[in-house]
Amino acid sequence: MKKIILGVCLLIFVGASYAQADDPDSAVPLTVGAFFEANPVIGNNFGATGSEIADPSIPAPGCGGYQGADVWFNFIVPASGAVEVRTRLEPTPVIDTAIAIYSGSIGAFSLVACNDDGGGGLSSLINLVGQTPGTLLYVRVWDFGTPNMGNFTISAYNCDVDAAAIEIT
Repeated sequence: MKKIILGVCLLIFVGASYAQADDPDSAVPLTVGAFFEANPVIGNNFGATGSEIADPSIPAPGCGGYQGADVWFNFIVPASGAVEVRTRLEPTPVIDTAIAIYSGSIGAFSLVACNDDGGGGLSSLINLVGQTPGTLLYVRVWDFGTPNMGNFTISAYNCDVDAAAIEIT
């Protein structure tokens, strides 16, 4: 029985890594995959603070009732120029995620997009197309309307249907 439980636990943790970065300087890299489950990262905002305290130049997200306690990720835009960033909720404690994507460099960010609940339920989703391949983009994640602390999974993946299509003959 112990071997079965250990095996199940290992399967749960394989393919997902755990991360938290309280500011963009230490953003956790996301590897853009072909689909959500390819390279998910399990994150949380336990003990996180509002990034605007350390860097007031960060533009407000513009959605999701931002109140602080944000964490940061980044990714490189794939060759297709199309990428989707999505959160999925994890078991207790659960937060209602909101996400914003920024371009530019630290200290000179521009808001690209913001979303709350576009991923279904309390999860978030941003679908970007026409981005410059090789560009580094930053993702800010927080709890909607409150600085509640909790867990979530985040993933960036190529959402270009043509690039992901497989020819059938």
